[in-house]
Amino acid sequence: MTNPDVTKSGNFLQEELSRNVNNHAVETKKSRLFRTIPGKSFLKNVATMATGTTVVQIIGIAASPFITRLYGPEAFGILGIFLAILSIFNPVATLTYSTAVVLPKADEEAKNIIKAAFLSSAVIAAAVAFILVLFKNPLVAALNLDPVADYILLIPIVIFLIGTVQIFNQWLIRKALYKRIALLSIVKALVINISKIGTGLFHATATVLIVLASFGYMLQAILFYLGMGRNKDKTTDLTAETGPEQVKNQPASHILKTARKFRNFPFYRAPQMLIGAFSKGIPVLMLAYFFGPAAAGFFAIANRVLQLPAGIIGKSIGSVFYPKIADVSHEQKNIRPYITSATGGMAVLAFVPMFVVGIFGPTLFEWVFGQGWAMAGHYARWLAILVFFEFILHPSKDAMLVAGMQKMLLVFEGTFFVLKTLMLITGLYLLHDDIMALFLYSMAGAVVSVVFLFFAHKKIPAVVNRAYG
Repeated sequence: MTNPDVTKSGNFLQEELSRNVNNHAVETKKSRLFRTIPGKSFLKNVATMATGTTVVQIIGIAASPFITRLYGPEAFGILGIFLAILSIFNPVATLTYSTAVVLPKADEEAKNIIKAAFLSSAVIAAAVAFILVLFKNPLVAALNLDPVADYILLIPIVIFLIGTVQIFNQWLIRKALYKRIALLSIVKALVINISKIGTGLFHATATVLIVLASFGYMLQAILFYLGMGRNKDKTTDLTAETGPEQVKNQPASHILKTARKFRNFPFYRAPQMLIGAFSKGIPVLMLAYFFGPAAAGFFAIANRVLQLPAGIIGKSIGSVFYPKIADVSHEQKNIRPYITSATGGMAVLAFVPMFVVGIFGPTLFEWVFGQGWAMAGHYARWLAILVFFEFILHPSKDAMLVAGMQKMLLVFEGTFFVLKTLMLITGLYLLHDDIMALFLYSMAGAVVSVVFLFFAHKKIPAVVNRAYG
């Protein structure tokens, strides 16, 4: 016969055990959740980068009303054409090897990547110089680049300077020197914007804008180089000898071995970035071709204003998020919660400024930049849709880089480019309407971005089993 007290006791123990197991499961889920919430150091680094980038953008905003009134739409249009050409080469100035600098665990391997990046940058700059010297006039005539014909030979020099800035910047990020990056960027912004205003008072031409834009890259490279060698332990100095004696002067074979290990970057990431850059630069070139330099100037200013919030938030979070995801992948942890949190946070932060520009664009632009700039506001109200969706893609793209999914990114960027370009041609060539062209261009980009977000969420592995380093 069963003892009721024993039965009650057994039931009680089962209930307690079940309750404890459930509580443990809940606590485990909670602990996993809280482990994905960014720590103090992450938030501090983001805040540091955000502060620096905000100050840089404030300097640009404060200077813009003076600069736009001094130089006018046509000068900005010529600058926009020059920068559009540069933007095509900007992302591939190092064949994207610079992007891989933060991934290896060992500094020695990161330095080998840097050597490969410098070599790539020098080869690309030399190849572009060779082509421009031989075919400058036919290229200028074929692409209707007469407004920038006098400055075309500056391009290979600036390409190498851009590559140098990218390499130094990634090394500083690897060493978590966010405060130094912020301070040096502020110095550069002050020097360049003050120079634009000061020179513009006496000689407000497109030549001044182009020369100062080119000089800005040289100044930034010098500042970053000086900023790398100020630690007593020399761990941040790129030229310092670190590691075992046999690693100090590694032969070329070691550099080639490292270059092959990270070959997904030049093979897939570089073409993807090239397509992305071309898709951003082509509206300026096509607007200039169909509607003249002034239309290109309107687009350049509209795009610049829209990139202000994107630059402040995106650059700040991205500079910290990318190495953070690399570290998490090395520890074989789940990266998906980090991606979801970053994407959602960036969407919330970017929505308000983009919404305001979308509603009040023409009025705001004419009030801030002066009479005659309302058309830039009309451009901006439609471009805001595209910029918003491109902005929130960054965490997913960074995670795919860490996961070695560059090939998939290339396919996406190719689709993105083809659809946007087709819509742009439809508006400019078939409809002869610049506003409609930018509307179609932006909507095509927004639709593809949404599809990509869902696709990336399904395809990015929770735990990266093939992390670099």
